[in-house]
Amino acid sequence: MRNTLFLFIVLWLSAPALAQSGLQEPANHYIEHLTLAINDFDQGLEDLRRITGVRPREIGSDAQLGTQSAVIGLGDNTYLQVIGPDPKADLSTIDPELKTLVLDRIMEFSELTPFGWAIGTHNMDRTRHLLRRAGLRTSEVATGSRKKGWGRAMEWDWARITRPDSRVVPMIVQWPVDTKRPLDRAPSGCALRELRVFTRNYKSIHALIAITLLDAEPEGAEEDAFRFTLECDGDEVVFDPVSLMGITKPPARPRTVD
Repeated sequence: MRNTLFLFIVLWLSAPALAQSGLQEPANHYIEHLTLAINDFDQGLEDLRRITGVRPREIGSDAQLGTQSAVIGLGDNTYLQVIGPDPKADLSTIDPELKTLVLDRIMEFSELTPFGWAIGTHNMDRTRHLLRRAGLRTSEVATGSRKKGWGRAMEWDWARITRPDSRVVPMIVQWPVDTKRPLDRAPSGCALRELRVFTRNYKSIHALIAITLLDAEPEGAEEDAFRFTLECDGDEVVFDPVSLMGITKPPARPRTVD
């Protein structure tokens, strides 16, 4: 009820500015993907196959981040992405800030670790406007690309949430209508059952989730962390880190799959 009331107030206050700026089209937000990171990509793929019973599909390398990725589908327009360092990446071409935020942190994780998530939108400008109205700030929109995978290179628009400065704020992603998403080729077999976001910035994360109407639960905490629960072939798999400082627990109920 509080989420609904908060959303109504924000949208009511935003309506005049939205009309003047031509941002009336809906954004239709959704949980675009969740990310697990590990410093040994091949080991991560094998671990995820063993835990979930689903073999991830490799989708190529991201030259901007120096990483390689694989995915499995989670239903409802969402997928799970595994990322690890790409040994063929040219580190001299990676933006130093992105290297610190992504690649350097990935190298700390010897197990599959909840690392990030992304909100999907059909109207990037409107989403950024709504977040600004709620007191959040975002980076400028950038274009991402993946140089390998199926067919032509994939491209997408993305932005970071820069305020609050928190490790649990999501990226914002918009895919062109004529582009194949990683989800389109992701093997199925698991479903997302719960996403909990533990944060020191409860007010901001609560506002973000209320505005976007995402099926996620924010919770105040002294450390930033994620917990997400999957259902894979009737079994529950929980990825539950102690914090995003690099200390993790293994999944709660690992499966053994031959």
